[in-house]
Amino acid sequence: MKAILSVITSFFLFAVVELQAQEKVLISVDYLANYKTSQGGFDKVDEMRLDAGRTSSHFYSLYAMENQKVIDSLTKANRSKDIPQEIEDRGTGTAQRYQVYKNYPEGFITYTDNILKESYSVVTPKDEIVWELSDKDSLIMGYKCYMATASYLGKQWIAWYTSTITIPDGPWKLYGLPGLIIFAEDSSHSFSFRCIGVRNAAVAVVGTPEGNYKSCTMKQLNNMYRAKVENPMRFMQQALPEGLAAKILENEDVKRVFSQKRVAVLLEE
Repeated sequence: MKAILSVITSFFLFAVVELQAQEKVLISVDYLANYKTSQGGFDKVDEMRLDAGRTSSHFYSLYAMENQKVIDSLTKANRSKDIPQEIEDRGTGTAQRYQVYKNYPEGFITYTDNILKESYSVVTPKDEIVWELSDKDSLIMGYKCYMATASYLGKQWIAWYTSTITIPDGPWKLYGLPGLIIFAEDSSHSFSFRCIGVRNAAVAVVGTPEGNYKSCTMKQLNNMYRAKVENPMRFMQQALPEGLAAKILENEDVKRVFSQKRVAVLLEE
């Protein structure tokens, strides 16, 4: 009897996830993301998209999608050696590979990222963000917007939202305002997201994680980010098979860049 109940419960949970995975996208929002990987470093740029449904959403890099198409196409044509140059020519080399799935599973936020060839997943409760609303207003992208501030995940955020679009969502893990977030920036000016386009659904349903992920905590992932940025040479030596790492590090240009010590600015603290 317990075995039957277990099968029924598993089937029910699978069905709930499948139903959630089929939630229709109501709106797609494109953002220009500026970010830094080191203190005092230069801004990097990525173009990212939010696909928002009624209760869940998916935030991801359009540059990363373009790069993956290039990788798949050139790999299929046995031209893997041309991948770095092709990506450089396209100007999409600053793509971020992380993705954010809000309310997936229900009541949680799933954050995924790829470091070298490993894929990691962090699932955390979707805690309420305590926003302080302001009467300050501005016209952004033709929308009347209001300012709000919040302390969230170790950073002070300033956001501008519009109640014209009544979807309480936004870029990255930001959400919970009385309308769509059009612009957001942290107080250190290390990360910002500026809306550059609002359109009808770019895809039919809200995306969900695909593939196999290693489950970890955000602290563990942050430690990997820190190790990767503070000492990239050591990180590569530890993360890659010994022979492959040695072969890559034979290149003097690679060795010089990897030897430059930098202090990481983490996306989340």
